[in-house]
Order: sequence, then structure tokens, then C-alpha cells
Amino acid sequence: MERQDGRLVTVGWGANTVIDAEDIWLVQYTSVPVGIEEGATRGAFSIAPNPVDRFFTITRNVPFDARTRVVVHDALGREVIAPFSVTQNSIDVDAASLTPGAYILTLHTSTGTSTQRLVKH
Repeated sequence: MERQDGRLVTVGWGANTVIDAEDIWLVQYTSVPVGIEEGATRGAFSIAPNPVDRFFTITRNVPFDARTRVVVHDALGREVIAPFSVTQNSIDVDAASLTPGAYILTLHTSTGTSTQRLVKH
């Protein structure tokens, strides 16, 4: 960080941190989401049924297009294969290759990216 007088200042936490009494800092930060709020983002979608046995359908309030992609990650963050077909009104996904457990499904469209939790029986 650089002060107005051009001196560089190291900012950090630790047992040996020295605080200069003449320096008062205003720090602005941006929060990063650490969870998923279902349906809270632009381009939100729904999954039915969820939990799923074999096939499920993704729908949303805006039509899908040819650039739509579905990406599924397992609980360890590994991308897994789940074949899908896109129509203007829905996406049909075959979850037969998924083992039972929790997954994160990310929908990439021309209007943005949305994520939801998926459970496979």
C-alpha cells in the first residue's frame, strides 16, 4: 500500500505488528460468496426433480440458446460428465453416470452463470 507522501507501507496481521500512531487507514473490501443462494441470481433456473434418480430437467424464465452449457461438479470439485440436450424451453440431463451424492450444477448461458445444488439418489 502506498501513502500519500509516496512511502510504501506493509499492512498485515501478526504478533509482531507495529502500528504507527499517525497512520489511520480506511480499508474497503468486497465480500466473496461462500455459499449458494438458490434462485437469487440473474438467469436463475430450477431443477426438477431434485433429488434425481436418472433424468432431470432444467427450466428458467428466459429461453435457452445454442451457447448454453451445463457443468456438474462432485463434492470434491471434480467436473463430472452428465450428457444433456438443450431446447429453447428446457434442458434434459441424463444423470445415470452420477453416483449417489451431492453435486453443484452450473448453468452457463448468454445472459450469465447460475449455480444450484443437485442431489442424486
